[in-house]
Amino acid sequence: MRKGLIGLLLGAVLVAVAAGESRATEPLPLDIGGDFTLLDQRGQTRDSSEFRGRLTLIWFGYTECPHSCPMALGAMSAALDLLGQEAGAVVPLFVTVDPDHDTPARMATHLANFHPAFVGLTGSRNDIAKLQADYRTSARKIADPGQFTRLFEHGTLIYLMGRDGEPLSLLPATLPPERIAAILRDHL
Repeated sequence: MRKGLIGLLLGAVLVAVAAGESRATEPLPLDIGGDFTLLDQRGQTRDSSEFRGRLTLIWFGYTECPHSCPMALGAMSAALDLLGQEAGAVVPLFVTVDPDHDTPARMATHLANFHPAFVGLTGSRNDIAKLQADYRTSARKIADPGQFTRLFEHGTLIYLMGRDGEPLSLLPATLPPERIAAILRDHL
């Protein structure tokens, strides 16, 4: 029953976001999010508490992703550019779903292609799995005889979290940067 209710709520949120409805009057009524301590792309320990006081945009993906990750990270980057000086109130986080491969150095190289504010996060498999469970997302490596050697199925939602870590919105990776920027402005 709980999974069905969460699915219905997620569907309603995505329809509202896609339809261009503006802001919710209160955080999403979903139990998602959680605290973490992970390594960033510089090899420094980062704790979720240091991002309190700012909005966070969170994407779960991996550096060799051929499709949804570049699209989502590009849209997030463009949305931050559209915010101009207001972008400082938003922290974009890229959490790897492939911690065995995505070292801090790989994350740094990959994120150099996107907005400079991005914080890439990696850690142990257990730490990443716990955070994925907290955000009700998953990923699994799949076999593919194509050109990509590391191919994962993973979620395609961008999580917008509030200043206290509360869930505000779930954004489809296909949402235009202008719409993402407008949603962010509504919460600034």
